[in-house]
Amino acid sequence: MPRFSAVVFDLDGTLIDTESLVDEVNATVLRHYGSTLTEPLRRRLLGRTGREVNLSLAAELEIDVSEIASRRRALLIPAWERVALMPGARELLDRFAAAGVPQGIATGSEEATMRAKLARFPDVIDAMQTIVCLDSPPGQRPKPAPDPFLIAATHLGVDPSDCLAFEDSPPGIASAVAAGMRVIAVGSDIDQAMMVGVASVIGSLREFPLD
Repeated sequence: MPRFSAVVFDLDGTLIDTESLVDEVNATVLRHYGSTLTEPLRRRLLGRTGREVNLSLAAELEIDVSEIASRRRALLIPAWERVALMPGARELLDRFAAAGVPQGIATGSEEATMRAKLARFPDVIDAMQTIVCLDSPPGQRPKPAPDPFLIAATHLGVDPSDCLAFEDSPPGIASAVAAGMRVIAVGSDIDQAMMVGVASVIGSLREFPLD
């Protein structure tokens, strides 16, 4: 792996295990309306913003998006209390911090949601030199646009090409690639269609070479 000056992490599914919780909530909502969370639908929702998920589910069920948003919100708020760190996340963050490598997060979550998800892990927030959320700073385009990663690189004071980006979803990988970062795709669901522009694929953060 070539040398790099900074790292930028996606949050959901990369640093913290929220995607299983979101799948659970989406399945519960769909079941309420007599439908099911199929694998193709689950994959279409992966890495999308909350608003995009609400719109997709409303279209799938042919009901008002405000009803879906309200029902999902009521289930997600308590679900964030069960968030866990992804395997290897803490060790990797600690190793980068010890090496003096600046770290940031680029997430499609709004800031209030990000803080709710990380309420049990304030040390993760403390380890970051920047956290770019969907609404902070305002006016940015969400992933797969490159804006979140470009903003993170600017805040870290480095060129995007000198950043290593860790991502797990198709929109996130596309965003980091478009920003010109060296992308590490993380997870067991990485398929060939997601590989364009990716520097490396690892099954989990535990597999990243800490030396």
